[in-house]
Amino acid sequence: MWKDRLGEIIELLHQNKTAEDIYVALDKNDKRTNAKVGHQTESRFEHRMYAYFGFMVLNVNKSTNTEDKEGVDYYVTLTSGERFPVQVKSSDTGVTNFKQDPRYTERFKKKIIVINSAHYISKSEFKKHFIKELVRIRGLDLSSKTRLTREEI
Repeated sequence: MWKDRLGEIIELLHQNKTAEDIYVALDKNDKRTNAKVGHQTESRFEHRMYAYFGFMVLNVNKSTNTEDKEGVDYYVTLTSGERFPVQVKSSDTGVTNFKQDPRYTERFKKKIIVINSAHYISKSEFKKHFIKELVRIRGLDLSSKTRLTREEI
């Protein structure tokens, strides 16, 4: 990735671009890359929810553009009828940063699932993190209401 970026800088220098022009070009490229990674991460999240939690997930709905700008990527509805807002991140740093954002503490009162769905997150890690988030935001007692077997977790 850094080689591509360096190649882009060298190409812009050969075109006699100014430092400001180079900065603007790199910034546009970063935004396109971030948008692509974000889309891939969100698609991965939706797939994982149905694949790993199909037994307890009724549906996974993409938020509206307005809701997305406010910090909600998806709504997950469980078979119990409970509905949870979800913020999907592509790194642990992204999860940490969102949990420090005023939207998390003030707007959502911490009642939003924030989960890393990056490509390197294993099935067991994803399942563990999602269950922890469910327990955290709703205080669910998994030993009674939503009992999961070891195979399901």
